[in-house]
Amino acid sequence: LWQWGFYFTLDSSGYVFDNILSPSCIDSNDKWLMISAGMEHAFALKEDGTLWAYGDNVNFALGDTSIVVANEFTQITQNKDWKHVEAGSIYTFALNNQGELFAWGINMYGQLGIVEKNDYVEIPTKVSNETEWLSISAAKGGISDIYIFGMHSVAIKNDDKNNLICVTGANYVGQLGLGSTDQEKNTPFVCNALNVENVLLDESTDISLYPNPATTQLTLDNKDALIKEAHIYDITGRKVSRHSINANQSTLDISTLKSGLYIVKIHTEQGVLNRKVQVVR
Repeated sequence: LWQWGFYFTLDSSGYVFDNILSPSCIDSNDKWLMISAGMEHAFALKEDGTLWAYGDNVNFALGDTSIVVANEFTQITQNKDWKHVEAGSIYTFALNNQGELFAWGINMYGQLGIVEKNDYVEIPTKVSNETEWLSISAAKGGISDIYIFGMHSVAIKNDDKNNLICVTGANYVGQLGLGSTDQEKNTPFVCNALNVENVLLDESTDISLYPNPATTQLTLDNKDALIKEAHIYDITGRKVSRHSINANQSTLDISTLKSGLYIVKIHTEQGVLNRKVQVVR
C-alpha cells in the first residue's frame, strides 16, 4: 500500500504536517483489496473482509470514539464480512456481504441516510433494515464562501424488480436530482425506480473470467446473478463482439480476436462490470 501528497500525524507535541512528494510504501502487506480517501481520512479493505482506517477522526469519520488521529491503518470493528467501503468528505459508508449498508461521521445534512436528531453518528450504524444495497458513492468536497460541498450521497438498491437510484443529503444546488433545490436536508434515502441497468458494479463483485490470458475461448461465471450479455471492446474503444447469454455461466468463442488487450463489458441483473482480458495467439 502506497501514499503520497499532504498528510499529518499527531504526537505529544501536537499535529505534525508534511508533504510526501513521491509514492511511499506504508505497508508491504499484499492483502489490501481496495482503498477510499476522504478529505482528512481514508479507509481500506483487506481480502479477509476487515476494515481499516487512517487519518483524522474529526466528526467521527473513523467510526471509533477512542481514536483522535490514526497515524497508521487501524482496524475498525471486529467484523470480517465487509465488501465495500466509501469515504466521503468527513463521513464514511461500508457495505457488507449481506447487502447491509452502514454509515458514520457527520450527518449535518442527512447525507448518511440515517434519521438522527444529532448531527453526528459516532460508530458504524445500519442505515436501514434492508439488505438489498448494491453500491454507494459519497461526495467529496470542501468549503466555499457560500456552501459546504461534499454533503450528499448516492446509492444503488435492488427491490427485486429494478435497480433503484437512491439519494440523500444536501440539495442546495440540486445535486440530488430531485427536480428542485427546495430542501437543504433530505433523509432517509429517496429512491427512484429508474432504469439503472448500466450502473457500474464494484470491482469486488464475484464474477470470474477465465482463462486470462485467453486463446480461443473465454468463460464468464457469476455465482450471484444472471449474466444477460457481454460486449467485448478493443483498446481503441471499438466494439468487436457481442454475446447474448442469459445464464449464470457461459463460454464465449473469441477465436476471431487478434492478440491484444480487450475490455469485456458484462451486463448482469445487478448492473455492469468491466473486466480486462489478454488474448494471445
